[in-house]
Amino acid sequence: MSVPETTTCPVLRFSYDEDVDLLLCLVAGEVIDGHLEDETEVFAQLEEEESGELEEAGWFFRRGPGGPLIGFGVARFSAWDVEEELLDVDSPLWNDPRFDAPTLALRGATVGEIMLAAAASISGSTLDVVWFDRAVEASSDDHWERAERLWRRCLEVGEMKAHFGLGYTLVELGRPHEALGHLAMYTEICPRNGWAWVWRGRAATALGDTADAAVCFRRALECEPLGADETNAQELLDQLKVEPRGSS
Repeated sequence: MSVPETTTCPVLRFSYDEDVDLLLCLVAGEVIDGHLEDETEVFAQLEEEESGELEEAGWFFRRGPGGPLIGFGVARFSAWDVEEELLDVDSPLWNDPRFDAPTLALRGATVGEIMLAAAASISGSTLDVVWFDRAVEASSDDHWERAERLWRRCLEVGEMKAHFGLGYTLVELGRPHEALGHLAMYTEICPRNGWAWVWRGRAATALGDTADAAVCFRRALECEPLGADETNAQELLDQLKVEPRGSS
């Protein structure tokens, strides 16, 4: 397939989790962790085997509501009969938007073309998922030194969620000065994730910067009404005993 030289497409990296049968194709440096409903657009549904009801199975992702397109995700990836969809010329699988997927040797490719190429390439979970699962397991068991090594391996293969994991791991290891940069990076990538702001605030607290910590905890609280997970940010903010904003 050839595309005009003036055409620019988002450049994607792909990730596959065999355990949940999920394919994610995202712009490098982006994540969907903590993304809310107004940042997603459903483009496909599949019939649920037992109930026969249609369920969401394909999404486009944006960075923030109305923001730039950063990729797509496909649930129940192995259940798709992509070639059969070729008969449907109106299917979103074969129409815009288009993407570049260099590791699959594709330029200006549709979702369906990327899915076909990924199916031919994938043999089990991709390496980013393998390292991520091992890092989560090590963290859950409080094996922080091992977790640090695994989170760093995640970063080496392009998994940006590892900034969060490495950040809170370094806080647990008593190295908040190293943690702060990773957590600041993650709140930039995923600004609507309340827990990322909480851990950034905890790192700032450990460094004695209570003013920055208070800003972070307040940001975490602002995320909750938007649909983010509830955190302990209010409790941590109360513990700081800082003056409220606007006080003299």
